[in-house]
Amino acid sequence: MFVLRKNLTCRWPVKVIEPHPEKPGETLESEFTVDFLIIDRDQQEANDRRREELLEELQKETDAEAVKVIRDKINAFAGERYAEAIKGWSGIEADGKPFEFSAAALEQLLDNDFVRRAIDAAYQDAITADKARSKN
Repeated sequence: MFVLRKNLTCRWPVKVIEPHPEKPGETLESEFTVDFLIIDRDQQEANDRRREELLEELQKETDAEAVKVIRDKINAFAGERYAEAIKGWSGIEADGKPFEFSAAALEQLLDNDFVRRAIDAAYQDAITADKARSKN
């Protein structure tokens, strides 16, 4: 039976591929799990519109200081979207200890571009029906 949920959350694997720290020219693949809140269509469309507005504002601006301010707005907006969609995780360590989820820890995690791109890809996989269907 299908159960309609107002707020759909799911656990989804995130595969991070980054340069190997000890083997030149090789990559290291690791995985952790994120608890995603699947954003509903109306909210996603509103988010998309706001992002487009910010990008249009950036394209029109020529003053270097104003460009910096707009870029900061775009980064803050992106951070808010990650905080909206990521509700927890498991399988992450730092300094040999579990790296517990918190707003500050999320910010720290997202400072790593390899992780950020992997999270983006995992969320897209989670919301794509064909990928979700193939996992079942």
